[in-house]
Amino acid sequence: MKLDLYYRILNVDSGATAAELKDAYHRAAKRNHPDMFPEQRRGIQQLAMMRINEAYLSITSSRGGSPDIGAEPSPARGYATSAPPQSAQRATNLPATLKDPAYVYYRRGFDSFRDGYSAMFRRDPREILRYLRETRTIDAYILKLTIRALQHFEQAYRYFLIVVQEYPLSVWAYDSRWKLKRVETYNHVYHRICERLAENLARVQPDQ
Repeated sequence: MKLDLYYRILNVDSGATAAELKDAYHRAAKRNHPDMFPEQRRGIQQLAMMRINEAYLSITSSRGGSPDIGAEPSPARGYATSAPPQSAQRATNLPATLKDPAYVYYRRGFDSFRDGYSAMFRRDPREILRYLRETRTIDAYILKLTIRALQHFEQAYRYFLIVVQEYPLSVWAYDSRWKLKRVETYNHVYHRICERLAENLARVQPDQ
């Protein structure tokens, strides 16, 4: 698994200790917190915060020594960047004859939202047993599920943001705004999961 991108997001090198990594995570979260920005920037900063959480989760997971934690986000799938979603950056191009493009983005957001919500509950008993045998804890497995959920929510947020910003009078805009708030709530939850699981894993692994 390539972690270079995640280390760059947190502005640390691969040799950072667990304490240094945690400090870098807190600095990045504080610097990018949506409440520190004007209203029109807060949606983009929510994407930045999800990317920071994902980076910290992924690095922490990799240090747990468990295989198949997760993959580096692929630009082709539209993971968050520091810029607002642009037509050239969207996952797919819309047909020129499409009657309601707002619905297409809403539907893609809805599908990603649903997948993110269910990801944390797709716990495979066989995987749990494997993690218990190999690491004596399922913390790394929970991190893996959390990363997957966060990636789905990040996709959902991008699509709903397009609906709200580019089609504000659409019938789909109201529910898109509501779901943006829900994703923001989940992102705060994952922020707490990040800290708790990272601390648990740090106690059972040598400082790096």
